[in-house]
Amino acid sequence: MSLVNNGSAQKVVKICYTEKTRNLNFRIQTADLKDLKECVKIIDQYNEFDHKTVNEYLDTFADYKKFYNEGNPNNGQDLFVFEIGRESSPAMYIKYRNTFNDDYQTPDGELKKMSVEQFKTNMKVLAQAIKADECDFTDGWETECRLWWD
Repeated sequence: MSLVNNGSAQKVVKICYTEKTRNLNFRIQTADLKDLKECVKIIDQYNEFDHKTVNEYLDTFADYKKFYNEGNPNNGQDLFVFEIGRESSPAMYIKYRNTFNDDYQTPDGELKKMSVEQFKTNMKVLAQAIKADECDFTDGWETECRLWWD
């Protein structure tokens, strides 16, 4: 499933995490980080998965914004692509399309490029902080981090 309209992911999560209509195997792309965080709130809690902790650390480790050049209307888009799902238990995917080598802007205005190694390191620290049971990576034209809670 690849719906990306704002709010679509939230509707799917709400349906799939409701007992009567639950779906134990789905995955959907969110519109952006804000949409992902709303989906996380819907899941609420599941064993070690706690929406407050997950969202707090997503702000720290996943809130990077693209910067193309001065005045570009595309500035400020998320550097990563986000997906939420369920593989019997909650699952989250964060993808870094490293082939683009987009700059990102730090809060103090400095421009940087993220390496694949930095992305993986950040995701491993995120996984520990949010108590994910699994954190694994798939490499290709994009690097995908899969976070999963049992």
